[in-house]
Amino acid sequence: MKNKIFLVIALCSIFFSCSRYTNSGSEESIANVFDKNLYLSELKEVIPKNSTPEDSVKFIKNYVDNWMIKQLLLQKAELNLTDEQKDLSKLLDDYRTTLLVYKYEQQLINQKMDTIVTDEEINSYYEKHAGEFKLRTNIVKVLYVKVPVSAYDAFNVRQWYKKPNENNINNIEDYCYQNASQFITGESWHYFNSIFKDVPVKVLNVEHYLRTHRLIEVKDSLYRYFINIRKYRLVNDTTPLVYVKYDIKNIIVNTRKHHFINELENNVYEDALNKKKFTVNY
Repeated sequence: MKNKIFLVIALCSIFFSCSRYTNSGSEESIANVFDKNLYLSELKEVIPKNSTPEDSVKFIKNYVDNWMIKQLLLQKAELNLTDEQKDLSKLLDDYRTTLLVYKYEQQLINQKMDTIVTDEEINSYYEKHAGEFKLRTNIVKVLYVKVPVSAYDAFNVRQWYKKPNENNINNIEDYCYQNASQFITGESWHYFNSIFKDVPVKVLNVEHYLRTHRLIEVKDSLYRYFINIRKYRLVNDTTPLVYVKYDIKNIIVNTRKHHFINELENNVYEDALNKKKFTVNY
């Protein structure tokens, strides 16, 4: 309870920008571990904007607890690691070098590399690498109608769904807008499980079911279901382009980045070599 009151006071101080100071004029710490201090002004910088007072209190408590644990572990590390183990200068230098080079490369990529990928490029890549994209689930193209058992003229759907030509599909759509609880008439692929999750049929072997069923008509106490399985693809079949279009775009862009960076490195090396900006002694 005492800690919570303290946190509420601290929070109020932050909200109203009332930093606490000692008589000497320096800011008073709100937590300290050994010779390390955590100040109210530091919390003000990290509290998420627009958070409620309750959420901010929780955030402050977690932040302070984590800060203290980190300082305690740091003290243990200082006491138990050798001077050699604590010498991080090379590690920090390597990290700085890597980070600066990365930032420079990303700046050049953003400024000079073309990141636009056309549909033609995506289609071309897909045609060459389609076998690399394997389905992880069964998918279907279906004509699907779900109507209440009380729906008027449902027997017409029985005729239309068996022959999904343009005229019959138009009839189905006109009927479904008025009567159906759910329907699908387009050319999109759908996950088999998402289509059949509410259909009252028991499918033990999806592959066998798809190979042996095309027209399905069933009902339960509330609905009639009319399903025409027009196309299907099974697990490990080639994934349709629509499912991998975004992935292919990323692959193309990342390949460009790789080539761009390789070319950049080669150009930098050749330029420095021609201008004799480095020497190698071996």
